[in-house]
Amino acid sequence: MKLKQYLKCVLTQNFKMSKKSHGHGNGYALRHLLAERKLTCICFLQVVLLLSTVLMNYHSAIADTSTTRTYMIGGAKYTKSQILRDFVSIAFSDTLWNEQYKSTNAVDAELDIFSQLVRSYDLYSAHNIDPSLESEFEKEAPWLWPYVARKDGFPRHNTLTKWTKGISVGIDWPAYNKFDYKDSSGLPYIGTIRTPPESYEVIQRQVEKILPDLEKLTGLPVKFVGPKDPIDQTEDFARIRIIPSGSVFVAEIDGKTRAQFKRNKSPSLSLRSKWSFIEYIDDLFGAISFTPYSRSQVGGFLLPEADSSIGLVVCNPMTEAGDALAKAMVTECLVRALGIPEMLSAGEKAVLGNWNKAYDKIAKTTALDNWKDVRPSGRVTFLTSKELGDYNVADRLYDGLQAYDRSLVSLLYCPLLKPGMDKYQVLDKLLSSDECWKRIEKLEE
Repeated sequence: MKLKQYLKCVLTQNFKMSKKSHGHGNGYALRHLLAERKLTCICFLQVVLLLSTVLMNYHSAIADTSTTRTYMIGGAKYTKSQILRDFVSIAFSDTLWNEQYKSTNAVDAELDIFSQLVRSYDLYSAHNIDPSLESEFEKEAPWLWPYVARKDGFPRHNTLTKWTKGISVGIDWPAYNKFDYKDSSGLPYIGTIRTPPESYEVIQRQVEKILPDLEKLTGLPVKFVGPKDPIDQTEDFARIRIIPSGSVFVAEIDGKTRAQFKRNKSPSLSLRSKWSFIEYIDDLFGAISFTPYSRSQVGGFLLPEADSSIGLVVCNPMTEAGDALAKAMVTECLVRALGIPEMLSAGEKAVLGNWNKAYDKIAKTTALDNWKDVRPSGRVTFLTSKELGDYNVADRLYDGLQAYDRSLVSLLYCPLLKPGMDKYQVLDKLLSSDECWKRIEKLEE
């Protein structure tokens, strides 16, 4: 509007000056010509100043929505570009289930791991499964069977996964079956047979502490389902299962200390070698491992449905190396269970980062090490939390979500981001709208 007024000013004044000078002498005309030029210059300068202001405002607006914009998160500055990079790197996993298993024994050497996976799937898939085995499996573990046979199809690989309905958390495997499961020693299966009851109390208290934060960040109802809750014996059983496992031990055969945070993986060659549903976990095609190539972060995996929404999560926090470590592991478990399988860069102070790296020098995993180093033969002596003081770095054992964790989880649960989206689709949504970024700003208010 102002620009039109300035242009009108120039044209009108020039017309008036020309009209006044008509019919007068040269001196009069010269004086008025100079006045006319002066007024034109003034109007022109006003136009230039206005255009400069418009351009400055335009570039300012562009900067507000560009990847150079900064956000204050937990007292630190993050650019939109940095947040985008971190989000995409942790919310997607390109690793196939059991792809990271390292073949190390004679039997495995006869067949490469991918061929084993293909062969196993051909044996267990819905179109080929032995009806008697299917009946037995559905009776023993009806909650796991859908993710073995995959009758409804597979989720898209390397896409976004998240919960789309209420989230529930339970300890150990669900009681949703028709008989009490016993392990090979004849004892009821509750995590590992060495896990003391007090560890379960630590887990429950930590879960109940974290759940309100998760509910706020996801916008979904979140609840804890106790081991004796009748609902856990129905098809509405808790979908996030915390199964304590792992240990730190000294191997008598070589005197070396080893930690094991990740479950040993070994896809089998035969259906008949399976003695319980736990053995079938190695063949859960479509599962997504937590931080598959890390040594010391919490073990676990996501089981997406065919539409990439999360259907079931299993995580295995170490509970035998002290309460502080157990609580930090449970916290990481719950955050990753929301759909964040990969790890942030080592420099980030966050539950989603490599906070437990102090254990990396003694931690072994079948993804990176030979079997004999992961689980050596001979007697082992298990260490207590008091003997692990050098590894339990107190200022890194987070018992709650950190500011950057909250921002990344909040971004994941932005309504614009849907399960099954690939990286390009996610980036398109995050770069074309401010809706998701306002969620981060709101956290810092």
